[in-house]
Amino acid sequence: MTLGRVFRHPMIWGMLVVTVIMGMLMTLGYLGAFLSPEDHTHDAPFVLVNEDQGVEISGQTTNFGEQVVAAITSSDAFGDKVEWHVLDSRDAALETLGDNEAYAAIVIPALYSQQIAAISQAATTGTATPATIDVIMNSGAGAYTRNLATTVTTGTIATISDSVETQLVTALGGDTAQVPVALADILTDPVVANTSDVAPTGGHTAGGNAAFYYALLLMLGGFVGMDVIFLGLEMFMGRSVATRIVARVRGEAVPLTSFQSWATRVGVSALLAIVGGAAQAWVAIGWLNMAVDETWPLVFFGMLAIFTSAMFTLLFLTLLGTPGLLLAILVQTFLGAPSARGIFPKEMLPTFYQWMGDILPLRYITDGVRAIMFYGADADAGVTRGIVGLAIIAAVSFVVSGLYAWVTSRREGVATPEVVLA
Repeated sequence: MTLGRVFRHPMIWGMLVVTVIMGMLMTLGYLGAFLSPEDHTHDAPFVLVNEDQGVEISGQTTNFGEQVVAAITSSDAFGDKVEWHVLDSRDAALETLGDNEAYAAIVIPALYSQQIAAISQAATTGTATPATIDVIMNSGAGAYTRNLATTVTTGTIATISDSVETQLVTALGGDTAQVPVALADILTDPVVANTSDVAPTGGHTAGGNAAFYYALLLMLGGFVGMDVIFLGLEMFMGRSVATRIVARVRGEAVPLTSFQSWATRVGVSALLAIVGGAAQAWVAIGWLNMAVDETWPLVFFGMLAIFTSAMFTLLFLTLLGTPGLLLAILVQTFLGAPSARGIFPKEMLPTFYQWMGDILPLRYITDGVRAIMFYGADADAGVTRGIVGLAIIAAVSFVVSGLYAWVTSRREGVATPEVVLA
């Protein structure tokens, strides 16, 4: 066949078209999810708690904390990008953050009103300190989530401080009032934040993104592993274009029914999950010193993640054969990674990717790994959700692909290799 005939063959142009389409889908998949998270942010969960006990001024009890709550919940400074959840106590806020159900909490302490009153009386007492409001961050939720939380809490505290400044200046007699220099300095910023973190990320965590990166590697471990298993068994059965090479190493082709080959792949995948889950954890923690709260839960969860990813990939390969590899790549990586909520939280993703995150395995792998790494493997922080989600996906993939292989075997009988090898 001459070079001209090669380029006139429809298969050549078909491969080119498929490759271009895959590139377009990759671009759409990644940039479509990540290009403008600010435009897609809606109802990001934040917690607000008022523990202020109030203060008696001129015979009347005043609770400045209630004023703060009313101002925050009625403000449209962040539009629909933020949703405030008012809780009863600091413990309730810590539990919500510890379950990774909110990105930060603002807690107005018990003595807040007394601190504000003390500032207003500083003209006569001569001493004053800024009032404090507690800000509790949830850095384990991810780097971009932490950035959003920092923006929201910093802006909220600044607005509160400006409002209190106006109130205090008015109470002290207006802008022309004579006050001590120390008090004048405090009046410029009368309310400050006392910041803590319920899930600090620390070093060796890729700025909090290590949970997603490790989850991605677990998914790829199962995905690539199944590809190798699938294509290797194809060669073993003499149905691959590489059979001539394999023949020199192995010899005679082994005929298997579709169900037998499916069962073999499932069995090897189970071994892959056990060995691969332990091996990847050993490299990440033992060699690279990745910081993690609980080691063994990460190892066992990694095994489940790899097995589920392998079963999900096997579903495409069983139904479509080798062409299913392209669809598996598209779904597992180009749709799975953007929708996994590993870089951007759910509230910062387009609706389509929020929906995809509910049905693809990488999201549940990320949830589980994040909970194990930063939340002490707490079940409510994502471990239970991750295990249940992966178990359902693995079970559905196992049943559907197994039934298809069984029905195919019933129709075909024992498969005859395309090439008989000596």
